[in-house]
Parts: sequence; C-alpha cells; structure tokens
Amino acid sequence: MGEGKFPPGFEDALEFPLIEALIGRRARRFLLGASISKGAFAFKSRREPLPLTELERMMILLSMAGNTGWNFLIPYNERYAPSLPNYAGAAGGRTFPSSAGFHTSEIFFTDDTGVYFFATRDAPPLVDRKKGAHDLDTLLDAHRSRIRKLADGRLHLPARDPHIESHNTWVVNRPGSLLVIPAGDVAQHQIANLCYYLQNGFCLYNDVHGERIQGLERYRHLFDENNLLPLSFIEQYSLMECTTELVASC
Repeated sequence: MGEGKFPPGFEDALEFPLIEALIGRRARRFLLGASISKGAFAFKSRREPLPLTELERMMILLSMAGNTGWNFLIPYNERYAPSLPNYAGAAGGRTFPSSAGFHTSEIFFTDDTGVYFFATRDAPPLVDRKKGAHDLDTLLDAHRSRIRKLADGRLHLPARDPHIESHNTWVVNRPGSLLVIPAGDVAQHQIANLCYYLQNGFCLYNDVHGERIQGLERYRHLFDENNLLPLSFIEQYSLMECTTELVASC
C-alpha cells in the first residue's frame, strides 16, 4: 500500500507492551459527542462525534476475529500419540482462544455507515506466513475482503433494557461509535464436543429421558460403556464454552 500510509502514532500502537495493556486497562470510553444527563458523572461533550477511521476500524476487527493461518493442532494426548492430533475443531487459527480450536463464532458490526458481517470462521489461511504474515498491509487487505455489507445506516437498537444494559445506554451504538456483535454457533460447538469426548474415551446417555442411546454397541472399543456422561452436561458445557469464546473475542 505504500510507505507513509499509516497515521502518526500507529507504530506506537504496534509496539505497545502486552503487560502494560493488561495492567493499565481502564474503561476510558467517554467518546466525543456523548453525554450523561444526570448523576455523579454528568457531562456533555462539547465536540461532535468522531467515528473511527477505516484503518482504526480494521485494526479492531482484526484483533477480535483475525485469521492467523493454519493452527498447530493439539500437540499431545496419550490416546492418539504418536499419531497426528485428531480433535482440533478447526484447521485455521484466529486471534482469540477457543477450546480445542473449535472457533465456532462469527462477528457482525455496525457503525454510522451501515451493518456488516465479518466472516473469518472456517476461512483458509488468508496470508502465507512465509510471505508477509506479519505485514500489516497484507493482513488488512486480506481481512477487508471478508467483510460483507448487509444494510445502510446504523443498526437500530432501543437504548433501554433488555436491548442494551442500563449502564451502557448512554454510550452503546451512539453516533460515532463502533458496535461489534459476536454470534456463536452452539450447535456446531455441541457437535465438536461430542466428537471431542468420544475421542477421549467418553460417550453419552440420555439423562433427560433416562435412556441409553441406541446403536452405540458397535463402538464399544472407543469408549468406556460403564462411565457414560449425561447428555445435559455436554449441552451445558457446550453453551459455556461457546459463551467463553464470545467473551474472549471481545
């Protein structure tokens, strides 16, 4: 994209220390153009709303749902060693953690320009690590191609419970802001967990109806039939893991 594309201060952002980011993190989020009408922190900005630049927006999206190329699988489990690891849920890595590499989530986002879908789940490596995986221009260009516009204008969300939590109604989805909405696929997460547990020697029974699952007899060599797990546990576990992944992406 050429030398000098990035604005002043951008190199500082790239070099900002991880520990400083963790220890110094605070909710400094009084955006330009915002106002709090009452209370101890009542204040009205004298400035007009200032949206993120396209580059700033892409940096946030890249950090939340970026594609990092082929992952390194799960290095070791005595049940499959020395064979290749067999239960990573996805072949591609992303910029946030997910149990066993399931990575079942996607994100939507909205700002003053429209509503968008940013698809990076199940994407092949967007950048070859040997040919510029850490080159920011290349990464941003590759991820821009994954964005699809769904509608013009900002997504309408009533500024009240239950649409927006009460302590955030003054700041979320306001003019000039970027709102990112992660969406998890619990069904895919459940299927991945069923495979994961079976590959680790566990199978299920239907504890809701108190029944064994029919047809499992032929697969007794894969699991301990005297140590079955309740189906409701796996469902709750999948919901918890999927929710954790959504939080991690934020």
